[in-house]
Amino acid sequence: MQHRTRAIWILVFLACGFTLISFNLIQIQLVDHEKYWRMAEANHTHREEIPAKRGTFFDDEGNILAQTQRVYDVRLDGQLMNGNQSAENRGSAAASRRTARYRL
Repeated sequence: MQHRTRAIWILVFLACGFTLISFNLIQIQLVDHEKYWRMAEANHTHREEIPAKRGTFFDDEGNILAQTQRVYDVRLDGQLMNGNQSAENRGSAAASRRTARYRL
């Protein structure tokens, strides 16, 4: 009889332990899912901007395939230009709109 009582107590103790473990797993997987998802994502992702290398590209014989050039787009806005403006003012308006681009 004593062995049977001891076995029942061990069984109850193990059942309570597995019940606690099950509740903790449910808490982690269902309730705190978003929290742990964000933590895992933060541990595995890292954003870093790597600038592109510019320059001249050559083929295996040394011939130039592509070359970096500075290109200017000059634009004039006709609504900003009046007939009484001098040529210097019109040129400065155009110069202020210059943008540099690289073309390969």
